[in-house]
Amino acid sequence: MVAGQDIEFLKVAHDLRHAPVQPDNAFARDRISDPLRFRQTIQTEFQARNRLGAIINSSLRRVLGSGWSKDELWQDGKQSVVWAEGLRSEMNAFFPSTGGYRWRLKLFPHNGRGFACQVVEVKVNQTSVVKILLEQRWHWYEFDVPAGLVHSGDNQLQFLFHFAASPRSHRGSPDDRPLSVAFDLLEAVAQN
Repeated sequence: MVAGQDIEFLKVAHDLRHAPVQPDNAFARDRISDPLRFRQTIQTEFQARNRLGAIINSSLRRVLGSGWSKDELWQDGKQSVVWAEGLRSEMNAFFPSTGGYRWRLKLFPHNGRGFACQVVEVKVNQTSVVKILLEQRWHWYEFDVPAGLVHSGDNQLQFLFHFAASPRSHRGSPDDRPLSVAFDLLEAVAQN
């Protein structure tokens, strides 16, 4: 880090990896105005991520509506995810402008029914945009949200799932949450 240089971190739907913030795609920001002091205080990148993650997660928690679990850390704390719980999860997202957007989601379906395939329907402001058949394990999914569905300001996003199941029901786990899909990243990029 160079002293005097502003460093910004982006947190989009619980991805703790850092990236430069673009004004049109940030849900939450934290600015480091004195990188040298920050570096002296924090010591390691892991500590920096944890400290910024706590600040950013609390900001993002405000955009998540009903149907979400608490944040979970996977892969020895390197991956932050949130589960969709039940058959419906909602969030509110601010978009700076109207127009079409290219969306990317990194998802992991809960396989509570063995090899049954999970389906997620994505709605934007009460309008169905896409139904996606999810593959087992982590995968990226992309789709376009056409101009006219997203408006400038707050927008309601809904994720509807075909099933939810508790890990307790098939693995003897003490976890009785009705899990649908784990979300690692949700990204929306304006199309020109």
